[in-house]
Amino acid sequence: GVAEERFSEDALRMLRAVRFAGQLGFSIEEETRQAIHKLAPNIAKVSAERIQIELVKLMTAKHPEEMLTKVFLPEFDVMMETGQNNPHHCYSVGMHTVEALKQIEPDKVERLAILLHDIAKPACKTTDENGIDHFYGHPEKGSEMARKVLRRLKFDNGTTDRVCRLIACHDDNPPL
Repeated sequence: GVAEERFSEDALRMLRAVRFAGQLGFSIEEETRQAIHKLAPNIAKVSAERIQIELVKLMTAKHPEEMLTKVFLPEFDVMMETGQNNPHHCYSVGMHTVEALKQIEPDKVERLAILLHDIAKPACKTTDENGIDHFYGHPEKGSEMARKVLRRLKFDNGTTDRVCRLIACHDDNPPL
């Protein structure tokens, strides 16, 4: 059918379209993609529980980088816009996250931790006198922010706690 009509009938279909692209490894047809972008605000009408189910299915899919986040995860859009002028990074915070997602086995907790591991970098970003960006304290603040996101999306306490612990210690450098 006509994409705008189908998505207007049920906003969850947009998330499913993105998830199917991630699971099956195909690109969404351009007219369908435009309809998704146009009608994405309607996702706000979908329950957090339904969004969570689709997010988990996408995060454990072969191509988790196929994301639609603006409505239910606006923090990720800020990550996409945040550069990292730093010798250790060649991508924006968001693109770094997308690339990291591709490298992690399709485990729910691990992929959610990677998705949210740098969520606080935009809030913690400072630039030194040499123009180098730093993100001091982002693991701890990121753990707090991730907990709010996961609660907003109605994740269970066990998943939330494990994801947040991984985020809090993701920059630790234990002695060898």
